[in-house]
Amino acid sequence: GSLFQAVPFYCFQAKDGVTEGLNLDYFRGIKFDQCIDRRISRLGIDFDHKANLIPGYDILGASEWSLRWEGYLVPEHSGITEFEFSFDDGARLWIDGELVVDRWNNGPCKISQFSRDLQAGRKYAVKVEFFQDKGGWAVNLKWKPPVTEKAVDLQRLLQRVSKDGTVLFVLGDADTWAAELKKLGAFPNYQIYRHQKSWVGGNYFVRTHPFFEDLPVNAGMNWEYQRLVMYDGPKHYGFYNMKGEEPVVSSVGSSAHLVATSVGILPYGKGKIVFSSLNLMPALMTTRKADDVPRKILCNYLKWAGGQGGHD
Repeated sequence: GSLFQAVPFYCFQAKDGVTEGLNLDYFRGIKFDQCIDRRISRLGIDFDHKANLIPGYDILGASEWSLRWEGYLVPEHSGITEFEFSFDDGARLWIDGELVVDRWNNGPCKISQFSRDLQAGRKYAVKVEFFQDKGGWAVNLKWKPPVTEKAVDLQRLLQRVSKDGTVLFVLGDADTWAAELKKLGAFPNYQIYRHQKSWVGGNYFVRTHPFFEDLPVNAGMNWEYQRLVMYDGPKHYGFYNMKGEEPVVSSVGSSAHLVATSVGILPYGKGKIVFSSLNLMPALMTTRKADDVPRKILCNYLKWAGGQGGHD
């Protein structure tokens, strides 16, 4: 399915009619003790203490404050809409007057997932309350609209790659797509090595290639690549015992000292198939500063593909 994405909100009151954004109240204290500011925030709810500070964070300080967002969401599509709400420390969430999340307690990051049957074009009132006590903090609300996805016609795409010399990119769920491509004779035999849950950046090595133009190469993937090989993040893996691929990023691990290809290029007819198991696509959906590197890599992919004759 499609990835979770930022929720577009609209203010309760606006002089020019419907205005994108949220009414936002700032408070000292974790129980809304003293209101210190009120404004309209043009941003969605996607903040943390590292790279995504709340506008006006300077008036809040590092600890013991609370916030209240209020506004509307207006779906473009009718149907079951999935939500993901993550926060550290405590938060409450109302949708259309219903208290959906109520976890008003201190502690590490918590994630609540739920779904609602929404109607396109209708305004749903939303209220979010959040408090920060001490230490790190984060608050993030995203949704996955019920957009009907078209089935991928792999046969057609592979014909274009083979006959027209285009490039097929497999940048998400590469393990799943590799199995489908293998059935169609477009992927060689392979095995998959999966890393354990740990910081794996030092186990990935990137060589000089146009994919990584203007980025550190011929070294392990250090902090610059933190969003691609996240600690305890998405599943990390590589393909090994393959034949014919050109490895660009390789990973090493296990007691057998396996060397696997995590980003590689396979020839197919007149064209090529590029596959990647890095955490590229989810990183493109946020505005974190660390995601500038995944965005740069995507641009490099497209620039390289343009020189090869095209891409799919």
